[in-house]
Amino acid sequence: MEDSRVVVTATSLFLYPRRAFSLPLSGPGNTDFVLDTIQTMELISDNGTLRFFREGENWRIEHPYPIKLDKSKVEDLLYSFGRLYSEKVIERNSQDLSVYGLHRPKATARASLSDGSILEFYLGDRTPFRNTYYFMTRDDTTVYAVWMNHGEHFTFELEDVRQKNLARINNKEITYLKIACFGRPTIEIRVISPEVAEQMPFRTSSLLRQ
Repeated sequence: MEDSRVVVTATSLFLYPRRAFSLPLSGPGNTDFVLDTIQTMELISDNGTLRFFREGENWRIEHPYPIKLDKSKVEDLLYSFGRLYSEKVIERNSQDLSVYGLHRPKATARASLSDGSILEFYLGDRTPFRNTYYFMTRDDTTVYAVWMNHGEHFTFELEDVRQKNLARINNKEITYLKIACFGRPTIEIRVISPEVAEQMPFRTSSLLRQ
């Protein structure tokens, strides 16, 4: 009888935990509670500091002038705080954070919850794969990798979160215009009289320098 043999070869497959870090403050895998109870959000980076404050169902940003916010961008930031998962544990008890750009974080993201607790995260350099960032949490020396969208959210600038829809204005109905820019002269233009407005809608009445 012919000898039949089966040869089985084994290939090792390396798998790392996809959810090595999460924030299930209201139970395993459930972070909806976090989203509902976040009261303030703060982003600190070389681009400056942005502070967001909850007002009922809406959010406002700390700024000398009222700024309408892009709701979708604010929700993106909320989800980065409340539904954050790591793709990989890079190193536990890291002794040299400069390797990851975390000795001087690219950004610090902080949120306060209604129970008085604080979430604080630190964003480092991009990983060599370019689709993730090195990341740490407060009071933890473990370095994680998180998806690049979180890195983008935690480095938001004002230009990224403000609403960009321009209001529709009927120029013939404008009677006053003020243009104010940081570091530049403030310009105020007002209509002198209806008669002048018919021929020339605007006359410069004052040029105020800050």
